[in-house]
Amino acid sequence: MDGRKLGIVYCTNRVSSTIKLTLDNKDGNLFASTEVVFSERPSRSPRVWFSEDGQKRLAVWLSYFREPHGSCASLHVTNFTNELKTIVQPVVKPKEAGEFPGLYLDQLPPTPFVEHKGCPFVVTHSAWGSRRTVLLIDLQNGNVVDLTLDTGELWSWTVLACNGKDKIVASRTSPACPQELVVGWLGGGDSWPQVKWTVVDKPDLPESS
Repeated sequence: MDGRKLGIVYCTNRVSSTIKLTLDNKDGNLFASTEVVFSERPSRSPRVWFSEDGQKRLAVWLSYFREPHGSCASLHVTNFTNELKTIVQPVVKPKEAGEFPGLYLDQLPPTPFVEHKGCPFVVTHSAWGSRRTVLLIDLQNGNVVDLTLDTGELWSWTVLACNGKDKIVASRTSPACPQELVVGWLGGGDSWPQVKWTVVDKPDLPESS
C-alpha cells in the first residue's frame, strides 16, 4: 500500500493512467500498440476532438492529486505530436471573492467540445460555491468563463452533450424548480463566443405546487 486513503467503491485517488491505444491492420491481421500518455497522477475521463475536416485532433483528460479525496482537478491537453500541456491548473485559493475556484467534477461530459472560429473549446459543469455551473474552457490558452452566472435563482447545471460545433444540451434545477432541459447556442463575439440559452422542456406542474 502507498498510504492513499481510498473510497470503498469510487475514488479519484485510485491509481490510473491515460493511455493511447493504436490499432493497425497489416495483411488482414489487426495489431494493437499502447503508449502511456500521462501517469504522474490519477487521471480519468479522456475525450478526443477531431476538426471538421479530420486533419486536427486533440485529447483532453482530468487528473487529481492523491490527497485529499475529491480534490481540485487539472485539465490536460495534447495533440499527440507535441508534449502535453496542463491547460487548467488546480486552484489552491481564489485571489478574490467570485474568482474561478478551480475544477471540481468527477467526469467530463461524454461529448464536451464546441468550436468557435476554428478553435476548439471544452464545455463542462463544475462546482462553484454552493451550486454547479457551466464553464467554457479555451484549449489554446486555458481561459475559463462561466456561461451560467447566478442571477438569483440558484440554478445548478449539468452539461449533457455538445455537438462539436455550436450547441450545448444541458439540464438545470433550482430549489424552487425541478429539472428543465436547456439548449445553448454559441455565436457572436470576436475572440470569445457568447451563448444564448433556451428552455426546450420543463415539468408541467399545477400552480399549487
